[in-house]
Amino acid sequence: MYSEKSRIPWGPIVVAVAVLFFGCIIAGALIIPKLISGGSGGVGSTAEEFPAAPKGSIVVDVASSNTKQDWMNLMVERFNADGPTIASGETIFVRVTHVTSGGSQQDILDGKIQPQVWSPGDGSWVAGANEVWRDRTGRMLISQDCPTTVFAPSGFAMWRPMAEALGWPDKPISWDDLVDLSANPDGWASVGHPEWGQFKFGHTHPAYSNVGLQMMTAL
Repeated sequence: MYSEKSRIPWGPIVVAVAVLFFGCIIAGALIIPKLISGGSGGVGSTAEEFPAAPKGSIVVDVASSNTKQDWMNLMVERFNADGPTIASGETIFVRVTHVTSGGSQQDILDGKIQPQVWSPGDGSWVAGANEVWRDRTGRMLISQDCPTTVFAPSGFAMWRPMAEALGWPDKPISWDDLVDLSANPDGWASVGHPEWGQFKFGHTHPAYSNVGLQMMTAL
């Protein structure tokens, strides 16, 4: 346990850097599984308030990762405003529920939700769902490619004294800097602060959160 003198002088928090993980690692993967009936949900899900679907319309339920919530809301609003129809004349109306990638994956596999469209935070969730479904049934759940819909940068924050120890604001702090620091057995002593001990990184739960999963993968 550190003494009062050895503790970090906690001051204002600085958002150190925003990073884009390996290009498309945070990309939203849009997939259309063969799930027929409506309904939505998932761990940490949030249903958006949209106007009521036009009478006689074809409702398409979308379960989308909450990382891209604002963008998806805008796309759905524009789509519905256009009033697209199928050949027989019925209007297509989209409803979106914002979910965690891991929670929605498990709920789909367990049959708790049955969206027509699933858009997790990364293609790895699709691969994971397929692996589990193949083990259960001997068949693939999703057999087609999943095109990327959006790239979303992710950021990290740290206490100002720690950021300054890593060279901020004279130089940007990169993801590589954090990886190197976490792998260094000397920890914070390698940058002149042995009183801070080993480098510790907090992130969201990798079983549910796309960012948490990618953090674990990167480390």
